Amino acid sequence: MKIKIALTMTSVILLSPMSTFAETYTVRSGDNLWNISERNNVNFQALLEVNNQIPNKDLIYPDQVINLPDAMKEYTVLSGDTLWGIARKLDVDFLELLNVNSQIHDKDLIFPGQKINLPKVTESEKTNSEVTKPEETTPEVMVPVETTPEVTESVETTPEVTEPVETTPEVTEPVENTPEVTEPVETTPEVTEPVENTPEVTEPVETTPEVTEPVENTPEVTGPVETTPEVTEPVETTPEVTEPEGNDQAIVNQIVALVNEERAKNGLQPLRNNADLSVVAYTKAVDMSENGYFAHTSPTYGSPFDMMKAFGITYVAAAENIAQGHRTAEAVMEGWMDSEGHRENILNPNYTEIGIGYEKYEHYWVQMFIQN
Repeated sequence: MKIKIALTMTSVILLSPMSTFAETYTVRSGDNLWNISERNNVNFQALLEVNNQIPNKDLIYPDQVINLPDAMKEYTVLSGDTLWGIARKLDVDFLELLNVNSQIHDKDLIFPGQKINLPKVTESEKTNSEVTKPEETTPEVMVPVETTPEVTESVETTPEVTEPVETTPEVTEPVENTPEVTEPVETTPEVTEPVENTPEVTEPVETTPEVTEPVENTPEVTGPVETTPEVTEPVETTPEVTEPEGNDQAIVNQIVALVNEERAKNGLQPLRNNADLSVVAYTKAVDMSENGYFAHTSPTYGSPFDMMKAFGITYVAAAENIAQGHRTAEAVMEGWMDSEGHRENILNPNYTEIGIGYEKYEHYWVQMFIQN
């Protein structure tokens, strides 16, 4: 069984050399570092590294000028490709290719159409390969001369990567692409005006009974009584917010209990189970299953933060953990706690509420945290 763990987007700090940068960006209202990295097609971790003058990555303000690193170059996997073959074809170092694609947990398992990152080309490498001069921040890479990399086939070693790097999809224009999300509309049941139903009244027909005596006998005729049906005022009802169908409430409660158990061991306050946030988390889990991806950024809803806002969730700070392939709550919690970035989210003293989503067919798991 293949087990995937994706690192959080808000808490990961990797130790790597400082990235170079040639451009700056002026912060706008509503910006955060994550959506700035997506809008400008740059690596989130690289954006943090070239802005170490910002002491708190969750606190930026409008008109603040921040540095932009060089955009990450990507390659689309073709049928029959392997990471080793791609390294040879593009004349890049195999180990460096693995380093910039730590989101790939099995180096022998890639698929056509998958986007992978390419390591940056140094000045010395540029003189030995057919690489055009980069324009702005996205270098156009031509097909290089096939050479043998410095790693022999007999010794394929996978470098120890302690923190997977969250990669962002290729963006052709630096325009924020926010998925169209319609605001949930409170629906009021249609109530038709009751129609006064007046019973049909037939005119009484005067009949003359058979009389044996020659006495005129006029039957008693009662007048028709008009009746008006009772009309009750329609009562507007507000639908109760419950966990979405398919989100296993027992699993949700079990994950929340395990999280709060870990927090208690570290002297932290428990997190409150937020049913509305669980709706968002479950929707994200189902979206990953139905659209065949495993990433923090959804092709349907955008980043987790865009998705929370679209569903009406307000917060001061927020984070997300995801996983896939684990069959039990205990197993997925063990995986998260063994990962530094995921563990930091679970044990963050600032978060106050949690939402859980579990898609049980493909076993996609989502934790969402907020501070209010």
